Amino acid sequence: MRHDNSILKINIGISRPYFSLYSRKNGFTLIEMIVTLTVASILATIAIPSYRQFVESGRLTAATNDFVADVSHARIEAMKRGSASQMGICASSTGTSCAASPTTWAAGWIIFVDADSSGTYNAGGGDTILKIHDVLPSSLTATTNPVGANTLIFNRIGSMTTGFTSLQFSGTTVNQKRVVCLSGGTGRAMVAANNNVSNCP
Repeated sequence: MRHDNSILKINIGISRPYFSLYSRKNGFTLIEMIVTLTVASILATIAIPSYRQFVESGRLTAATNDFVADVSHARIEAMKRGSASQMGICASSTGTSCAASPTTWAAGWIIFVDADSSGTYNAGGGDTILKIHDVLPSSLTATTNPVGANTLIFNRIGSMTTGFTSLQFSGTTVNQKRVVCLSGGTGRAMVAANNNVSNCP
């Protein structure tokens, strides 16, 4: 009996601190919770502006890349078709016609075959729309140089017969911009060094 009682005492002595420690791991104290929430709010205050800037930068880059790619597409199509017709790209808020000048390219644009060489999209003249680019996010603006230019026309050798020298995309919520330079002689589009319009040739 003594042997059994000693075992029982040992078991009871071990179990008490075990359950005591286990129960303390199940929750937080009020002070711990306050500290955690304070740290989380500080991190959120730092991270949210950085995230917004990251998103805006991504939108600017996407709009810039889309425009450069579409200008290149229109130019290549003009050279492929030769003397058959010109190619155009113009600002368009409807996707069915060129917008009247002055306008903003942030409303979208279209690439079209200028079959009648009118210098603008004319469905009655046999022109055909090849691609439609949707409106840009509301946080972006687009400004041409000179202001109000709304059409680029490419001839059979890929040069621009009408157009403008640059298009600047800007973010309204962050101080960022992207500048696309346009060369009338070659018809090529490229992003300006340091995104500065003065660096356009």
